Amino acid sequence: MSCISEVAPRPSPRGVRIVQHCSVSPPPEGGGEQQLLIPLANFDIVRLRYHLLNFLFFYRVECSESHFVNTIVPNLKNSLSLALKHFLPLAGKMVFPLTPSALLPVCRYVAGDSVSVAIAVSSGADLHHLTGNHSRDADQFHQLLPRVLPHAYCSSDECITFSPLAIQVTLFPNQGISVGHTLNHAVADGATILAFQHAWASINKLNGDAHLGQNIVRLYDRNCIVANKHLASRAWNHMKTSTPTVSLTISLPTNRVRATFSLSAAQIQKLKSVAVKNVAASSLVVLSGYVWSCLAKSAEAVGEEVGDDEAEYLTCTADIRAMLTPPLPHTYFGNCIVLVLAESIHGTLKAENGFVDAAHTIGEAIREIKSKRDNTFDDLEQRLKLKGKGKRVVTIAASPRFDYYGVDYGWGKPVKMEYPTNDCDGSVFVCKPSAGGGIEIGMSLSNLKMDAFATFFHQGITQSSL
Repeated sequence: MSCISEVAPRPSPRGVRIVQHCSVSPPPEGGGEQQLLIPLANFDIVRLRYHLLNFLFFYRVECSESHFVNTIVPNLKNSLSLALKHFLPLAGKMVFPLTPSALLPVCRYVAGDSVSVAIAVSSGADLHHLTGNHSRDADQFHQLLPRVLPHAYCSSDECITFSPLAIQVTLFPNQGISVGHTLNHAVADGATILAFQHAWASINKLNGDAHLGQNIVRLYDRNCIVANKHLASRAWNHMKTSTPTVSLTISLPTNRVRATFSLSAAQIQKLKSVAVKNVAASSLVVLSGYVWSCLAKSAEAVGEEVGDDEAEYLTCTADIRAMLTPPLPHTYFGNCIVLVLAESIHGTLKAENGFVDAAHTIGEAIREIKSKRDNTFDDLEQRLKLKGKGKRVVTIAASPRFDYYGVDYGWGKPVKMEYPTNDCDGSVFVCKPSAGGGIEIGMSLSNLKMDAFATFFHQGITQSSL
């Protein structure tokens, strides 16, 4: 583990100064495997060009800068080192070949590999404002995240190597702390990343990893995925003429605002009762259908010219670990998700019963994925269906089952969790709320469209018939 402290840190134009750059490695010899080579599976390869994933956790911790730098930061580094022992690929390097005849890209870990960690201090920011549910300027969140993954071009091997993960920890003096993660999606899916986030936090909270037991042991073997070699080769043939994403693709200003909405358990049940006549309505199905229809209705309110016959698409992902033959354990490390693609038209979604039709369409798309039992889950095929089909696409990110508010470093639950990735791709972020049942929904839209969406969202849920 190495750290470089800036001698005379200067505030950035946005009021955040970096006070340390650190490289945190898993424990040295005796702390775990010393070398690991993982060929990327087809589910990984298709995500090399994705927008980088951003996760931002906010905590109420009233402490001074000296206590932060001298006590909290060293503890975070030590616990991160222990957590990486159980998630070695996150400390490794992604190797992307540049020669046409090259073999598949791989994730490679060797002893001494590390994660880049920036330690920062914010000046003048109001944590209470940042962690609200109301509309907030999206730009201010990106100064709390690493914008670039460390990367290099290797001329001898003709490849690009890059770190899959970078972290920034920011102090808001006497207010709190934010922990920001930036990742390339090819290294792992949301379930894997969340398992790492929980592990790091619990190790920091309990001052060690002895409590993790065998449930933390990850499965890296790609040979356990039947038909992976064929599908991975097909995905690589499609992707190898491009380059992986190693920096945030968003330009500032974003001209977007971020806002958080929620549906209580009772409201979710109400949505299910309306949709149940048409579809086996899960929480994800009714939530996605409701948001999709509200967004369609918002278009006209903000002056978008959309014909009633214009196609509308919604995508989400399905975790297929349990659907494979043989099934994979939940501890499988990597991406094991496929795209679910639902299609409708604008006039249907914005109609009075648009939610019911949307839920039915999404439910059928999910049922089609779940009906497969022959290991032919080709994520590339699903993505090619969407290519060139226009811009009216709503993406649901994460899952109502994901418990981000359980990521506790010993400072209590996060007061807020944000997913700034959707400032880039406009996705709808969903997760378990901080307390009680229901679902939390994170949106990123223009200010005008956010106001319109909020109106339809709140009006619809209060209507007896939706």
